[in-house]
Amino acid sequence: MKQLHILRHSFLRAIFLLLPLCALAFQDSGATLGDSTRTRQPVAIPISSVLSEIESAKSDIELNYEKIKPGKGLIRIDSLYKVYKKLLTAKEEEANQFLNSNPNRQKIDNLIIKWGEYEAQLLGWQTDITVYASRNMRLLESFRNEGKVWNLTLEKAKAEEAPPELISSIEALIGEYSKIEQKTRQNNNSYLRLQTHINKLLDIQKSVVDSLYEKKSSETYDLLYQRHPPIWAVPKGKEASAQETEVRTNPIADSLSGTPEMVRTHRMRLLWFIILATGLFVLIFYMRNRLLALKPEGIEAPDSYLNLILQIPLITWAFLLVTLLKSGLVSTPKMIEDLLILALLILGIVIIRPRVPQRFRGMLYFAILFMVLNTIKTYFWFSSMNYRIFMLVEVLLFVGVLLYYLRPYLATKAEISNSLGKLIISLVPVVYLLSAISVISNLIGYTNLADFLLKVSLNSSLMLIIAYALFLSLSSVAQGWLLQRYLRNTNQSPAHLSFLKKRIHYFIRFIVATIFVSFFLNLIDEWRTINEVIGSFMTEPYQVGNLTFTLGSIFMFLFVLLLSYGISRLIAFFLGEDYGFMHFFKLPKGIPAAISLVLRYSILIFGLVIALAYLNVDLSEFNLMAGALGLGIGFGLQTLVSNFISGLILVFERPILPGDTVEVNNLFGKVKKIGIRACNISTYDGAEVVVPNNNLISNDLINWTLSDSIKRVEVLIGVAYGTDPNLVLKVLKDSAVKFDYVLADPEPSVFFTGFGESSLDFRLLFWVPFEIGLRAKSDVCVEIFNQFKTENIEIPFPQRDVHIKNLSGTSGQGLTGPLEEEKS
Repeated sequence: MKQLHILRHSFLRAIFLLLPLCALAFQDSGATLGDSTRTRQPVAIPISSVLSEIESAKSDIELNYEKIKPGKGLIRIDSLYKVYKKLLTAKEEEANQFLNSNPNRQKIDNLIIKWGEYEAQLLGWQTDITVYASRNMRLLESFRNEGKVWNLTLEKAKAEEAPPELISSIEALIGEYSKIEQKTRQNNNSYLRLQTHINKLLDIQKSVVDSLYEKKSSETYDLLYQRHPPIWAVPKGKEASAQETEVRTNPIADSLSGTPEMVRTHRMRLLWFIILATGLFVLIFYMRNRLLALKPEGIEAPDSYLNLILQIPLITWAFLLVTLLKSGLVSTPKMIEDLLILALLILGIVIIRPRVPQRFRGMLYFAILFMVLNTIKTYFWFSSMNYRIFMLVEVLLFVGVLLYYLRPYLATKAEISNSLGKLIISLVPVVYLLSAISVISNLIGYTNLADFLLKVSLNSSLMLIIAYALFLSLSSVAQGWLLQRYLRNTNQSPAHLSFLKKRIHYFIRFIVATIFVSFFLNLIDEWRTINEVIGSFMTEPYQVGNLTFTLGSIFMFLFVLLLSYGISRLIAFFLGEDYGFMHFFKLPKGIPAAISLVLRYSILIFGLVIALAYLNVDLSEFNLMAGALGLGIGFGLQTLVSNFISGLILVFERPILPGDTVEVNNLFGKVKKIGIRACNISTYDGAEVVVPNNNLISNDLINWTLSDSIKRVEVLIGVAYGTDPNLVLKVLKDSAVKFDYVLADPEPSVFFTGFGESSLDFRLLFWVPFEIGLRAKSDVCVEIFNQFKTENIEIPFPQRDVHIKNLSGTSGQGLTGPLEEEKS
């Protein structure tokens, strides 16, 4: 039951919970790195080095005495345990009295949430104690290993008849290691005893929560159970007597009582939350400034998602911030949770208000009123009759607001144009029907059904506002990032931008719809039932031969693989060469790509290791496979490994970079992608060629744009004999400098190269950006032709003298063959 209670919110918070888990992993690894106790194989130390090693070992022992001491957090847990034991014992008695007082479902739900806070606190203590105990176990293993080393050293010193003083020092050091081992074991035993006591408190928590769920599923709380007599048949005085039997508490004080401990328990998550909040703030305002500076056409369209980060960036940031906080904190105090929901509702109304027609905007403000009325039922005590009257007033007010703003219904429905509005307006008759059933059920005493239908109608409407605002906010941030990326990278096609927008739009819609569905299932108390069914199905063991597995382990295996792949793709997206976050650091070209590649493959390998751990696969079993793989590499995978190593060389040495124009093996084109096995080169003929990395390393490679993108263009030309060479030199240079894209430094150069067979030969050299090399040469040649035409400078044809030798000495004689026959 306890695990199912924790699982209730796990799916929605899975991504956020990975952050504290990663932090815990770093904390654990940090403890390992910090525990610098020297571990070695049990080998005796040479006698010549014993004295220096003894001094070093003494220093380590003094340092480790500080390490094995309980930290402040553990001391606090030990001091709070007795207080919590008294608190939970008293709360258990209150819960038993509460269950006997015939409470309503709302009060049971509130009490379940409160005991969930206790559970989160106790589990947080268990985690802290486990961290200390694990560190001490590593230290204990190190002390034992060092003790073995010094025992062997003592035997060696005695065998070599070392001085008695040296032997005494070794024996004293062995005694110190025995003392610190004993102290470490004592501390670990204390930790284990404290964990056992906390487990007993968790048993109390589990027992109470099970009792609450059992009470909630009893016949008294069935929807079709007539819990009270009809409202007109309630006898006078009966209600007063019923009030005396109900346990009265202070819900406001109870809701806030666990706040300080909640902050301590979630301190790591709160730290990550602050980091995420800062990053989100920087991201939103950076995108806003970039988009306002660029001002593309249509960016401020009335229905554009970008209007959120352009016009109300602070509201958008605050809404996403509260959403992260609400989804990331597990088992928060009830009042804090309600305040977060109220903040989400208010901010969500501000976000969606411009997209709601003018006549319906007043209805949004009534949502805040209904949210307040819902919370009143939690924090103020009501008798049964007063509670029924309160529900009746609430549902009538809700229906009245709908009737006022949606009248006349058919005409209003015809005015709605977008798909979401049509869906909502089509569900209004269903809301009317549920509200009518709720009123009738309340009047005749079926208060469980009345309360349930009111919650479904009202809370679903409030959640719909928040979900729509979440969709708009996420779409605004995503499309803002895509648009500023597109505007900074002119090589990206508009069709690709539109494709990305649609994909992200559908993905965000799916995420928001999943959140809404999970909320609705929780609202109708079916989320726990679904968890039980899925949990039972996923934990059912199956056996195939000697292999035992569960569907849950397979699911987690696939989930971790997909998650690591998704994270690697996000890293590739956000750490791009020209438009990623690395752009802010002004790194040399190619460095962001190398960082992105290393991170992506590290995450994929790390994800594979974690995924295999969920299948309980021992990595040592892959030793044989590794040997076989090495043999396969030696014989059949040489090319693959060669390309892999060549890919690493290309990434870190950076002889070519994405976007460079290269020439290799008669292949001329632009580098599109550098992969770990091959590179993609797009030729100027429109083909995309996959070139193995080894070919780029082993063959001659010409990179036209590695250090700069300036290209020298050469024009060879000849003029007729008799032309003034000085005039030709002037015309050629003027033709080149006329164009703005021809660089002034280095300036164009013209040379008279010599006297040809039929012309005076000249050579023109000028520098232009590589991308326009062909066009520049064409433009300059056309200008030279026009200038030559103006100056009457002739470009001669080749001149040849042809001499015909008469072999026979007589005209016409000596001709033979078909030509002679034809003439005769």
